[in-house]
Amino acid sequence: MLRGHRAVVTALVFDLEAGLLYSADGAGEVWRWDLSTAKGRRLHVHEGEVTSLALSPDAGVLISGSRDGELRAWTPEEGSTTLARYPEGITTVVFSEGGERVAVGVRDGKVRMYAGQGTLDLERELGVGSLVYAVAFDGAGERLLTGSKDGRGRVWSLADGELLATLEGHTLGVFYAAFIDADELVTASDDNQVSYWKLAGDGGPPTRRLVVKHRRAVSAFALRGRELLSGSVSGEVLLTKLDPEGERDGFASTLVSKHGDDVRFVDFHGQESLVSVGFDAIAQAQPVDLRAPATVMRGHRSAILSAAHSGRWLATGAWDGAVRVWDLEQPGADRVLDGHNAKIFDLAVDRAGERVATAAHDGTVRVWRIRDGALLHEFDGIDRIVNAVAFSPDGRSLASAGKLGVTLWSLEDGSVRELGGHNQAWVVDFDARGERLVSVGSDRLVRIWDLATGESRALSGHEGRVFEAAFRPGGAELATASDDGSVRVWGADSGDVIARLPEYDPTVLAMLAWSPDGSVLAASAQDGGAWLWGSADLLWGAEQPTPTLLRERGARVRALAFDARSQRLATGSDDGVVRVWALDSGDLVQRLSGHAEPVSALAFADSGRALVSGSWDSTVRFWDLDAGRALILTGHGEEVNDVVVSASTRMLVSASADGSARTWDLSRMERSPEALAQALGAATRACLPAEQRVRELGEDEQSARLAQYGCERE
Repeated sequence: MLRGHRAVVTALVFDLEAGLLYSADGAGEVWRWDLSTAKGRRLHVHEGEVTSLALSPDAGVLISGSRDGELRAWTPEEGSTTLARYPEGITTVVFSEGGERVAVGVRDGKVRMYAGQGTLDLERELGVGSLVYAVAFDGAGERLLTGSKDGRGRVWSLADGELLATLEGHTLGVFYAAFIDADELVTASDDNQVSYWKLAGDGGPPTRRLVVKHRRAVSAFALRGRELLSGSVSGEVLLTKLDPEGERDGFASTLVSKHGDDVRFVDFHGQESLVSVGFDAIAQAQPVDLRAPATVMRGHRSAILSAAHSGRWLATGAWDGAVRVWDLEQPGADRVLDGHNAKIFDLAVDRAGERVATAAHDGTVRVWRIRDGALLHEFDGIDRIVNAVAFSPDGRSLASAGKLGVTLWSLEDGSVRELGGHNQAWVVDFDARGERLVSVGSDRLVRIWDLATGESRALSGHEGRVFEAAFRPGGAELATASDDGSVRVWGADSGDVIARLPEYDPTVLAMLAWSPDGSVLAASAQDGGAWLWGSADLLWGAEQPTPTLLRERGARVRALAFDARSQRLATGSDDGVVRVWALDSGDLVQRLSGHAEPVSALAFADSGRALVSGSWDSTVRFWDLDAGRALILTGHGEEVNDVVVSASTRMLVSASADGSARTWDLSRMERSPEALAQALGAATRACLPAEQRVRELGEDEQSARLAQYGCERE
């Protein structure tokens, strides 16, 4: 991050060959930054807001234009000089593709044309007659296109200043304009519309066609060949192919990105990606084909208003004066799996750890590849609400529980089997062989499904709503938990009750889990902790075996998780505390505090050396169990409902009520402060100031100053 501006950053431009970034702000300051050191120097202070920065193609001339009307240039030969002053104020400055001309839009309704190499001289004035918002050169440098407040575009000959054509059709100001070639043009306006224009060869009126109409004003624009990116105040970014011959009924547009507020900048990144920046303080890099989710870049604390893009680098400037430089080719630690439009209630990972399924209250089930976030399958239209989802052991099918009961989805041919069985199903779980399925619903029934026939057997007996049901790993038994305060263990073959566990918590027994080796059954305790039963006692002992109680007086338990070796149990409670218990002794071995609201989901990671917790406070915490501290993972906008870990890919997936799931690369979640400092040092191209090292690396002041000095000496 580059610190120096004290006002909103209004303009940015890269000079990558020299390793420089230029920036300007609303207080009139122009800065030059050395990207290798992150140090900046103020070049000039205008008397008004800087409205435009432009760098010549050969990087030999930098020009700034301001609201106070000063047009200032920096050249190696002349140094810094004021080219002109236009009291009405300057709106935009643009170089031609070859750098031999500069167009300056002025608020008096005229465009001033400057020409020359190194030394710039006023060539002529073009009398637009309305406040100029946009100027663009054609590729040959022979024509100029202007867009203005009166809603018109105008095409000018640069040889003699003649007005060649007027583009009429927009009803509000034209803020964006570009040439496709000498006779084809594009304009975008505050009237929400992007227009395509074809100039008549005989001097007749140009032909206009509507390219796209956004829901609100167009606020960002980029053209590459016949591909157009347009962003709007409503937050969407559209990609449009400008092929007038191939689209008789209109141009084809695709929604390729979405922001929560105004889109302030868009551009193409390489052949297959795009970048966008929004007033929501977020920058995104998105594959154009949408096969993988966007890389989201967060860090600004206020709205982003300006951006520049060159090669692998993106610079963003914010309302609070902060400037950040992003490496677009360095993979992010997290990805957003975006597509649901209602809360995601459940996650499931396949046995190979390669895919994750999301179940949401928008009635859809989606399957994603964990490694890159690619959407593999989308199942829609059967149910209005989906509460739970599970992969079959062979990974060839999915089961979902929802408003209309149980549904089976084939991941091979996309076929659907509607089993029903409940008027509202809450849980589904496959047995170890994938031959049977258990489901529970609001009707207080537990059903065991024979998947070969599609028939089910109802298991009745609970006197309250059944919250959980799960097959014992590797066994032919299943356990259920109900708000009647009881847990029951059933024989899956016979449907008989093997054990009925007494009503120790008559109010709620909402959570239930088997240890991975099937030796222990755990159920949540109402006021903190959990009940444990050994499988030997359940299956071959007394009809009402005595449990072990793990309890520290606290709050209701909402989450349970065993480690992979079946040696520890983690519980998450309404008091925001995660507790870790030793199963052999029943002792509380760790108490992890930090969440501000209830802990809703838990999962062990890294062979039991780490624990992941999700909370209603919208954060995910990645706990180092040896050190007892956590990395806080942010990004979700509402409560986190579920977390799962893929051991094979070392990826974490979290799901939220905000309708998004996120994947997190655990290999990049280094928990040691020393290692974090080393990683940050390796990733940054700048020497961090001492105060930033104290704030962000936790170094003491003396160590930070020594580190800064050593870095600058290298």
